[in-house]
Amino acid sequence: MATVNSVSNHSMDERTALFQKSWEVYRSVIDGNWMFHREIYATIADLLDREYSNRPLDMLDLGCGDAGAISHWLNRQPALSYTGVDAAGEVLAMIPERVSGLRELVLITSAMEDFLRTCENRYEVVLCSYALHHLSGEGKREFVSNVKRCLKPGGIFILVDVLRNEGESRDEAVASYVRMMQTEWTSIYPEHLTLACEHVVEHDFPETFEVIAGMGDVAGFAPPMHLAVHDRHHAILFRNGSCAGGSATSTVNLD
Repeated sequence: MATVNSVSNHSMDERTALFQKSWEVYRSVIDGNWMFHREIYATIADLLDREYSNRPLDMLDLGCGDAGAISHWLNRQPALSYTGVDAAGEVLAMIPERVSGLRELVLITSAMEDFLRTCENRYEVVLCSYALHHLSGEGKREFVSNVKRCLKPGGIFILVDVLRNEGESRDEAVASYVRMMQTEWTSIYPEHLTLACEHVVEHDFPETFEVIAGMGDVAGFAPPMHLAVHDRHHAILFRNGSCAGGSATSTVNLD
């Protein structure tokens, strides 16, 4: 049975309208695989199978959405305690329809950074997918530090996000990404594409890999490695291990 904690700051009509519009755009991007969710989550599932499959495990998914991208793996983990955190309670409510058979399913409606600040639990795995780039630079640094605090010894932090290239400014990166969206995201309704591009321009603040690695180093993580790279879409692995504090290294798996 799922435990759901929910907080609402808008009227029901406002929240319903906002959610419906955002959800339609989100599903268009996911269904079209424009951000390589299929490839990236196949790589993540392989890693989790190698290290954690069918053993007692506590997992925290920050900005989890409807857990659709990882639901197939979750449904094969009867020993798993899964905590999903997302600001959209309507999306969290979909997870029990997708995920079943877990040892425990906990769903919390909260901004992920707010949840981390007061989190007292510890997890073997923390996952954050396509959400960190919405925070400010200082917000990202605090977030990564708080993830480290919430990990058990030997635990891992899997970060999936859009990054900018070395030497590229935020404005250059955003302009390049929007051009790519307008050229390549051909199956999305024009209205949805316009909303998605506006979201990127207004809310995306991607960092370079070296900046993200530096945040991990300051937090006390071992040097990170790439699990997968698809254009600007990266899956990065941080380990809460004994070799923390070294310089950042990158092992790239191009699937």
